[in-house]
Parts: sequence; C-alpha cells; structure tokens
Amino acid sequence: MTDLLNTFDINIPNTDQLKPKAEPVPWQLMNVPKHFHKEAIYHDRDYIDFCKKERFAKHDIDKLIIILQKFGGYSDLIMAADHYVMIKKKQRLMPLLAKKITREEVNIIVDGMYSEEQRSYAFSPGKQLDEAYEVYEDNVELPYRNRVNVCSFQSRMGRALKITLRDLPAIPPSYDDLNVPQIIRDNAVTVEGLVAICGQTGSGKTTLCASILRAIKEDPHNSRVTLTYEKPIEFQFDVLSGYNPIFPHTVGEFGDFKTFHEGLTNALRCTPEVIFLGESREKETFETLPKIAESGHLGITTLHARSIANIFTRIGNEVDPSQMYGIIRQTLQYMHLAVYQWLAPTVDGGVMPLQEILLFTNEVKDEILSLSNEQLISGIDKAVQKHGQCFRSQVEKAYKDNKI
Repeated sequence: MTDLLNTFDINIPNTDQLKPKAEPVPWQLMNVPKHFHKEAIYHDRDYIDFCKKERFAKHDIDKLIIILQKFGGYSDLIMAADHYVMIKKKQRLMPLLAKKITREEVNIIVDGMYSEEQRSYAFSPGKQLDEAYEVYEDNVELPYRNRVNVCSFQSRMGRALKITLRDLPAIPPSYDDLNVPQIIRDNAVTVEGLVAICGQTGSGKTTLCASILRAIKEDPHNSRVTLTYEKPIEFQFDVLSGYNPIFPHTVGEFGDFKTFHEGLTNALRCTPEVIFLGESREKETFETLPKIAESGHLGITTLHARSIANIFTRIGNEVDPSQMYGIIRQTLQYMHLAVYQWLAPTVDGGVMPLQEILLFTNEVKDEILSLSNEQLISGIDKAVQKHGQCFRSQVEKAYKDNKI
C-alpha cells in the first residue's frame, strides 16, 4: 500500500506529528500530582514568589499561612526536615513549594514561633511541644489561629524536627455552623454529669465541644462559670458576646498546669458550674473524672476512641486492673451523654460528621449496670443499638442519600 501511494507521489504524514504537543509543566508544579494542577493556589502570584525564596527566614511561616488563608486555609500544615511541605485539605494531601525544606530551615521556623528553650524541649527524646500560634494580617480583625505540635522524628540524616499546624476557626462555631443534631443540642448541656465526645485525631471532637461551650456562654437564662483545661487552648471565647465567663488554662510543660489531672484538681477547688478537659488520657484523670459529676458539676471532655463502648475500654486499659471495673461503673453512673464522631468524605469533595450517640438515661444506666463486669462493654454497645443513634445506620443513610 505504501509503494502504491509513493507511485502517486503522496506524502504520508508522520502520525507522531499529528499528536498535540503536551503543554510544558510550570516549574512550581513539577512535584505536584497532576490532579492538583488546576488548584488556584499553585497559580497565585504571591505563592509563586514565595516558592522562589532560596530558604525560609524566621517569620516566613506567617507569610505562608496568610497565603494559604486566601484559598480557604487547610486542615493541617506539615513541615518536616528533608521533606516537602504539605497541607491536608478536605482529606487530601497536597505538596507545597518547589523543594524540600532543610533541617536548618525547620529550626529557624520553630525559633521564630517559640523560644529556644521550647525548641530544645521539643527536640528532647520523648518530649513534644503542644502550643497555640497566631498570625495577624493587616486589615483583618481576628488572627489566624493554629494548634501546633513540634516533636522530633528520624529523618534520613538523623533526628530532626517536625512541625504540624492545625488550622482553627477564629470564632468558635455555633450549633448551626456545624449542623449539630437536635439530640446533642437538647442534651449536651445539663446541670451535672459527664459529656464525652470521642473519635480519631482530626475528627472534630474539640470543635464540637467548642459549639457546646459557646451555647453555654451565650445562654442568658442559665448563669454558669466555665473553666477549660487544654493542650493547647484552641478556641478564644472572649471574642463572643455572652454574660457567662469562660476561663481558659493551658496544660503542659510550659502551661498553667503540668497535667490534666493537676488542672482537674484545680477545677474542683474553684467552684465552677462547668469544667472542660481538652483530652482525657491519663490514669489519674480517668480516676478523678467521675468526681466532676459527683461534686455537682457538668464535665465535658474528649477522648481518642473508636466507639462509645471503646470509651470505657480506654478507661479500663489506663487504670489499675484492680480498680478497672469499679472506675468503669462509677463513670457509667455519672455519664450523661456520649458521642462518637467521624468525618466522612462527601461526594462534593467536602466532609460531613457522622455520629454515634447515646443519652445515658436512668433506664439505660440501670440496664447496663445490672450486667456482670465481663458483660459491661458489650452491654454498652447493645444499649447504643437499642436506645441510641447507631453509627452504621448513619453511614447507610448518608450513602443512600448520595451524600458520601
């Protein structure tokens, strides 16, 4: 066939020449996965100029945060020695800048955020720094707030520092902002008892607690003093109107109290109506937690747990085995409301909270506490299925409604 065409002096085009030439990839996108190439931030002039910097200076982290806030912020900003800078946004991991960040640059960034003593502490084996960090922008009334963790890790060049910043809302969210279910709105605030919000890291536990504390602060019909103990302080409630005061305290090596247990001991001496513990995780805290309700207070806390029943497994794993069932039963006796929350990716690229909820009525408590010690945890799980809002049913409903 080719010989026949050549006889008639017909040129056969090279098929490779017919293919459209691929557009060259801009230099700032060389290390960015292709599915992120159209993200607006990668084409922003301020961002591109920032990428051209040879190295981070002391307060360049502020400039980067301000740039990121122009494009909706982030869930987490991760800066680790000998790695690319990353952000998590809508449960997606996106690389930033055009080169890896060095060990020296990470040290410079930490020195610009905190003192040399704090940096040295974070670099010590087994230690970590949990602090808040604020960035102010001209003509913006409220600062950009971050929860920050600084700790050492093993890079390919040996131990180095890693910084993780969690973006926090400037104003504590309301129930409406979070679309909080009515069962939580109606029952999260009581005269006394324990309210436990559990879930994985980044599941919005503290954010949900913030909406509960905001409801308490803005309630004109119930006068209450609230004390919070956090590591670090995540939300500033003094930006809200409302008569009921909230007094925050920091926990940690450089805080108002070294441990949550010390903070809890302080709270029980200060006669508040509400006590918020940013996280319950210590043996001494679990042993003292029931005393909040026992002494007539409302206690609100978060825990890392995979379900409502797992809250009590966590308690049992932390306390002395000889006291385990006694403390679990005592906690159950004073429990008022428990919520497990998970953030599910939605079909439109966002996230939505899915929750397991149990209101510990007298009927529910009697039903669980009548069981033998060995049946307590499974009994709690059955109580959720029988009396509460089941997590599986929420997942199935959201999927059926084409939300996730």
